[in-house]
Amino acid sequence: MAGNAVRVSSRYSGDPAIIYLWSTVARDTPLPHGNLGVSDNKDRARIAAENCLRNGQARLAFIEAAQTVTAASSLSPCYLRIGAAWWATPGPSGEVRWNRFTGDSENWGQVASAQLTKDTPR
Repeated sequence: MAGNAVRVSSRYSGDPAIIYLWSTVARDTPLPHGNLGVSDNKDRARIAAENCLRNGQARLAFIEAAQTVTAASSLSPCYLRIGAAWWATPGPSGEVRWNRFTGDSENWGQVASAQLTKDTPR
């Protein structure tokens, strides 16, 4: 587990709560801002991110699985990535292509951005 975070168990089952963080990169900028949200399951996160890709608001989307945790130093609630992640781009005919990330989570944004640059016609 990362640094100074403590897992928080669900009060109903005793298992940590798993949520899905989704975010998009806006179409008109290389900066990582666009839409984002938190969903209680992967399908809802995927649908929300895909809507942003299909309507032209975004050129890249990410989904990451996370657990709710409490920061040990401040007891503030936060999220801890648990290793499952996906990224997507819109295809030429409106389809959305999802790819599962593999490898080091610190490089996911770079991998997806490089793929997006490779796939974008000039």
